[in-house]
Amino acid sequence: MYLYTKDGTPLNLSFVPLDIKLTNWDDLPEAFCRNQENRTQVLRLVQEWSGLAAMKQKLLRRGGLLFHSPTLGLQQLAAAQSPRCSTKRYLGRDEVAQASLSKARQAGGSVRLVTKEKFFTKRRSAAPPTPPASERWVKGRRRGRVFTARRG
Repeated sequence: MYLYTKDGTPLNLSFVPLDIKLTNWDDLPEAFCRNQENRTQVLRLVQEWSGLAAMKQKLLRRGGLLFHSPTLGLQQLAAAQSPRCSTKRYLGRDEVAQASLSKARQAGGSVRLVTKEKFFTKRRSAAPPTPPASERWVKGRRRGRVFTARRG
């Protein structure tokens, strides 16, 4: 791990988290050993780092972000990534209309709205009246056979 200041300038110091876990402070830079606050921050960082799954550690390594805490670094990576897949499969009418309007404006043209006229409209008054109950056909089953009979 490479160390940077809060401003993001490199300190030209690095360490391996495994050295900290094994308390092998002799191989580490003297800046860690001199200041107790630096030592506690490094210990906290290594503890959080070792608590992460291997895949999350790999994501952080490849992400190239500067972070104070590995969990905050993961949150930054997640916020920076745009969603790759969407549950929305098809465009709606409004979206298609907006896209066509913007395309027409870019080309310097215009858009005309065309609608279908309804030629056949249902009128309740024009519908035939229901026949009286005595003239209605009845469908049913009698002993497994389907029959149609006229009431009356």
